[in-house]
Amino acid sequence: MKWIGLIVLIYGIVVLTGGLAGYLMADHIFTLIMGSLLGAVLIGGGCGIIKKSPFAYSLSLGTVLILFFSFTARIWLTGRISAVYMTALALIMLLTLLFFRKKV
Repeated sequence: MKWIGLIVLIYGIVVLTGGLAGYLMADHIFTLIMGSLLGAVLIGGGCGIIKKSPFAYSLSLGTVLILFFSFTARIWLTGRISAVYMTALALIMLLTLLFFRKKV
């Protein structure tokens, strides 16, 4: 389903933008690097899902899992509201990918 690939692509742009915002607001270079890297992987995964690549689906699912656990840990350690928003988005993406996996 091409719309799942489009959703993953948009989520990748959100992650990339969030990494840039984290760097600009808090001066964390690690946030910029990881946001750029994982955002680029998700953008590539979204394009691959649109082209019906099964590897792209697995790559996107793994990346979303990494983001979900990373943001969940960040909530646990810092309690920052930005981590809550990103965890919610990652959970929505995770559930979407798992629910529609047979249709991809």
